[in-house]
Amino acid sequence: GSLNCTACELCMRACPTSEITIDAPRMKIKRNS
Repeated sequence: GSLNCTACELCMRACPTSEITIDAPRMKIKRNS
């Protein structure tokens, strides 16, 4: 299932290794793994 991302960047800030980046205009979550 897809996440309902509102580009709030909470998950990006919560991730200590900055593994998550948010493409705000398209509201897509990218995992940099």
